Amino acid sequence: MSAGTARLVVRLDSRHWYAVEANPTGVRVLVRVGPFEQVIREVAGLGQDRVVLHVRSTDPADGPQGFPEGPDDIELGVDGPDGYVRLAALDGRYLSTEVAGGFTGRVVGVLPVTGTVALHEVRYTTVA
Repeated sequence: MSAGTARLVVRLDSRHWYAVEANPTGVRVLVRVGPFEQVIREVAGLGQDRVVLHVRSTDPADGPQGFPEGPDDIELGVDGPDGYVRLAALDGRYLSTEVAGGFTGRVVGVLPVTGTVALHEVRYTTVA
C-alpha cells in the first residue's frame, strides 16, 4: 500500500457490508448495517508499505441449546509483525438475505478509498 487507503470488503449491498481498511497510519474495521456505519476497531502502526488483509467465514459458536447461533461469523484481520491478528469477529446474519433482503448473496472485493494503492495479490482458499 502506498499513500492511499484501501478496503477488503465483504458485502451484500451498499447498505450491508463489513470491511478491514488499511491506511498509511494503521488498520481499522468498519461495519455498515442499514443506516448505521461504525468503526469497530482501530490499530495504529500496521500501515506498512505492504499490508495483508484477511476476511474469513467461520462456523458460529453453539448457543445454549447446542445449535449454531447464526449462519456464520465473519472474521476480519491483518498480518502483523508476529503473524495473523484477528481484529473482529462479526455475526454473518447481518450480511444475509434474511436480514438485508435481495437474492444475490455476498461479494468479496478490494475497494480503493483514497490516494494511490497497489494491489499485489488476491487469494481465495478453503479449509477442510
